[in-house]
Amino acid sequence: MNHFPSPPRRKSNDLRSIKSIRLHKRAEMKDSEQDSNKEGMFAETGMIAQRLEQRFPGWDSRRYIFAMLIYRYLSQKMEEFAQEQKHILQPYRSLDDEQAQSLSEQACLALGYFILPSGLFYNVYNDAPRDGNLGKTLEWVFSDIEESSAGYPSESVFRDLAKDIDIDGPALGPVSRSRKKKLLCLMDEVSNVCEQAISDLATTFEYLLVRYSRLNTKATGDVLFESRLVPDLLILLGCRGRRSIQSFYDPYCRTGFLLSHARFRLSSEGCMYGQSENLFEYNMARSFMFLLNIDPSSYVLSHEDSLLCGNTFEEYRFEVIASILPKNKRWLGDDDLSLLADRRFSPAGVVAPKTKTELAYVMHCIAHLADKGTATFAISMGALSRIRSEKVIRRWLLDNNLVDAVVRIPNTALPSSQRQQCVLVIRKGKSDNRILFVDATLKDEKRKFDFGMVGRIADIYCQRKEVPSYSVLVDRHEVITNGCDLTPFAYVRSFHSGDAKQRNSLYKAIEARTTEIACIASSCESFKMLEAELELASSMSVVSCAAVKMGRNVKTSTAIGSSVPVAYIRLSDLAQALSASNLVQSEEPPICVDAASVKMFEEDTVLFPKSAASIRSGRRGILAQRSAVDGNLLGLHARQNIEPEYLLYAFGSWLSNGYLARGDRTQILKLSEAVQATIKVPPKAVQQRIVQAIKTSELTECLMNEKLSMVKQYFARCLYELMASVSDEPELRICDVAEVSKILGYNYNKFVKYSEDGSCFALRGCNIKNGSLDLCSAQRLDDKILYKISGSLLHRGDILFSYVGTPGHVAVVDAD
Repeated sequence: MNHFPSPPRRKSNDLRSIKSIRLHKRAEMKDSEQDSNKEGMFAETGMIAQRLEQRFPGWDSRRYIFAMLIYRYLSQKMEEFAQEQKHILQPYRSLDDEQAQSLSEQACLALGYFILPSGLFYNVYNDAPRDGNLGKTLEWVFSDIEESSAGYPSESVFRDLAKDIDIDGPALGPVSRSRKKKLLCLMDEVSNVCEQAISDLATTFEYLLVRYSRLNTKATGDVLFESRLVPDLLILLGCRGRRSIQSFYDPYCRTGFLLSHARFRLSSEGCMYGQSENLFEYNMARSFMFLLNIDPSSYVLSHEDSLLCGNTFEEYRFEVIASILPKNKRWLGDDDLSLLADRRFSPAGVVAPKTKTELAYVMHCIAHLADKGTATFAISMGALSRIRSEKVIRRWLLDNNLVDAVVRIPNTALPSSQRQQCVLVIRKGKSDNRILFVDATLKDEKRKFDFGMVGRIADIYCQRKEVPSYSVLVDRHEVITNGCDLTPFAYVRSFHSGDAKQRNSLYKAIEARTTEIACIASSCESFKMLEAELELASSMSVVSCAAVKMGRNVKTSTAIGSSVPVAYIRLSDLAQALSASNLVQSEEPPICVDAASVKMFEEDTVLFPKSAASIRSGRRGILAQRSAVDGNLLGLHARQNIEPEYLLYAFGSWLSNGYLARGDRTQILKLSEAVQATIKVPPKAVQQRIVQAIKTSELTECLMNEKLSMVKQYFARCLYELMASVSDEPELRICDVAEVSKILGYNYNKFVKYSEDGSCFALRGCNIKNGSLDLCSAQRLDDKILYKISGSLLHRGDILFSYVGTPGHVAVVDAD
């Protein structure tokens, strides 16, 4: 007997094609919907801290949220493991603790920990309203998890994992009732997090770290979590094309995100090392490694300040070192004499400043770098150009030929910060005395920092190739002569600029464009003559000049029966300039519809949009072939005495100057209104000359805009040459020539004016109107209202530059 179902009836090729297209579109919609749901899931998780802050003002709940999410994750994994055991016939959370004890050793070997049923998240959460000592209960649960891992490879992961979280202490609240209330609300929020966010907790952690780091940046000016592309770039440059490495070290690993990227390059026998001085970040790093299922034997994390505790990895020499260095960290510096004698810092003869530790980390890493090793650092621009002790350290690096490359990356690399950042590459055992400088902000300044840019930078570095206006190889002795300045901008622009040649070529292009504009303008007929001929022409209704009809949407008229491919024109296919609209054809492939179910428009039909907004945008077009037209368009097929292009201009003029001028701005053009329009109809020869004149006018406008852009480039080039000519003059700090003041960050434009003697003053509350400064409500730093502008302060025509808000914003004082 045949148990298979009978085959379905054979469908036509067209129907199968239509069905496959529909299935493909449904699959795409499903994938898009899944991505949208995933983003929404992470966003909902990120709102937990905001809701808790609103309910308990002043409570920084972020640490507690991470701890509770981990607790629920561990409980969920424990339940899943128990359900996989054949002898467990009922839900694990409903078992007695004595019955579950037999799973202890198996769970510790498989998961690295063990949780009794009474300690599971949902059991504790369900009993929480009746638990008079919820904080103590959670402390016992976390302590039991830690003790269960003792003697197993995961012991280092869970040791003191919740030590920095005061669950039952005054940090959570002054009295036990308020502490319980906060914990209960926290558990309630975490219990509502969807299962997918808990199962994929590593990705959830990434999202939360990005979200919280932006808040941290606003408060401290430092960055807790960088764009994932920055670690990728550091690892690629550090590995220098190698597929695997034996050892990796991050002296400032924080939450371990850089280690998570390095694991993909680690050999099977390799190991990663990291140090984090903040206890919360150290525990986060351990949790992150655990959530990523990284074997505890393949990494070593230490909770300490790597600058002050140099003995932890003293005997280690690492193949690759990478780190995102802190910008605003302070240390003892030269106040601690032992640091001056430390073998890590003593070779340079000085130590880094007390408020800038970036080069101190560089010196520390060089001491731990293998003989042929490479170290990469995300470092601020200031550390590469500041003077005093940092200049001495850079001189030592150059004298010992340790600097291999410096890469400047765009600001878009850091979503939570707008500071300029570079990547410094240190390499031991160099045979080349040259340094590769790459400035990715020159050619790619309008591009986002993406994987393509990361790959391009890595390729240029590995091949050590020069690219005009992008990368250059400079001898280290030349860098020493230039004041040990390691900023790429100082070398890439000047080496490849060719400013004089580019300026001359621009000037020639401007002259050529000027001549071209003059020739076109002279060939254009006088508009006054054409206007006179047009005035003599008679006015005619549109219906006597053209056949007028509306399109129809295909969505409501698609046929499933016999069908043929038909070109279909949409609103988006129309051009916005007359000179570019003579032949309009959709880029979409033909659709299969029954021609009888749609409205077909003949070749040379003039198309206009029906909505007022699209009419104002200037969209219009002429059909290149017989096509179907959607319902948002109006079609006019010209009769024998009318040129289609003239009809395009004439009816478009009626729409702009007649229809839109008297109607609602959000109106929709109706067929009954369109047929009432009247247009001037001169002889055909005049129509052709009018169309040619309009096209010439548009072309002239395009050429003039192009010329204006070239003129701007020309003057920018001249300005750059002018500034470069005075680069040999002595540089002075701004505080040496002006009195610089800082005011609070109000939500106003702020401007600063420098007087002739070099002093300056700042104003806030300034309004900009057409490039002029309105000072009616302006305030000085001393909060005195400037009801009347004093002649000793501001004069008409003074230029003020903004130093907060929009970069490059300037205004001219327009007051007596």
